[in-house]
Amino acid sequence: MTTRFVRHGDILTVLAVIDDPVYLAEPWLLSKSFQMSVAPVSPVGPPCVTTFEGHETGQSVPHYAPEANPFVDELTKRYGVPRDATLGRPETLYPEYRKKSAGTSK
Repeated sequence: MTTRFVRHGDILTVLAVIDDPVYLAEPWLLSKSFQMSVAPVSPVGPPCVTTFEGHETGQSVPHYAPEANPFVDELTKRYGVPRDATLGRPETLYPEYRKKSAGTSK
């Protein structure tokens, strides 16, 4: 991960480039801009409130091993979209992919 901090007057821009060839097919860029404020920031925030997160304590969260998820084709069957398009590979972002995948639904 490479991070760059750029300041222009009272604007701070943070750019992060994450390059992980194991999990990402192409670099992932994150950019955030912040504007400096002269208003004082309170050192004390709102109180923490506990809440229900969806599972009781000790209950396992369902998960599947790679290539073993039985629901991976649920979207393809419901909408007739090619499986490659639903897996989110980078080439599916571009208009040329529509021409390539026309009529190849599984």
